[in-house]
This record gives sequence, C-alpha cells and structure tokens, in this order.
Amino acid sequence: MQVGVVGLSMGATIALRLAPEGLFRAAAVFYGLMPKAADWTRSCPIVASFGGRDRLVRHRGQELRRALDLAGSANDIKCYEHSRHSFLTESKVGWQSMLLGLRHDPAVAADAWQRTVRFLHHHLQSIPA
Repeated sequence: MQVGVVGLSMGATIALRLAPEGLFRAAAVFYGLMPKAADWTRSCPIVASFGGRDRLVRHRGQELRRALDLAGSANDIKCYEHSRHSFLTESKVGWQSMLLGLRHDPAVAADAWQRTVRFLHHHLQSIPA
C-alpha cells in the first residue's frame, strides 16, 4: 500500500514532522512549520505551498527547500509571493480572518492543488490525474 500524508497549517506542521520518519511515500503541505532538528535524508518526497505574505510561515518554504535539496530528497516547493496564510480556504471573510491576515486566493489555490495532485500522482501512482 502506498500512503501519503497531507496537511494544512497545523496539519502541515504535523505532516512535516512525520515526513522524515520514512513512514509515508509522499507528503503534501500547505503553510506549515518544519521541525528544527530532522534527518531529511530519510524524508519522503514533499510538495509544499507557501504564501509570500504569510506572516506566520513566509520564509519556511525556502528553508524547507534548502534542507530537502541538501539531503537529496525529492521536492516541489513553491512560494506564492502575493498570497497570505490560508489561501486555499474558501470561507466568509470575518473579523478573525482580517485580523489574522487570512485571505483565499482562487488562482493560487487552483495552481497549488494542480501541483499537489500531479506530485502525489507521480509519487504514489494511485491517485487519478
């Protein structure tokens, strides 16, 4: 069985903690924090999407790409420069969203999902394209 892990925000942080353990065939993360100490040489392939205007994790994509490249782990890391945290989330804009700087971005969300599905299809070979 080929199993992958997918996470958004806190779920992405959990997925990034699990990825180097060698338990999964692939991981897909959206705006998560990477663990401070991890052996990325054992990591499963990772596709990740970050927002360049995300106050919480804006530089984490670069850090993750460097760590995975250095370890020789397959990855597709992309930072969407003008997007904020939660660009995938389709929800009503309330005061909480405005306060936290959350904003859905339909074009970015579509691109991120397409990259994610292609990546998982390639590495898991069990998800229809």
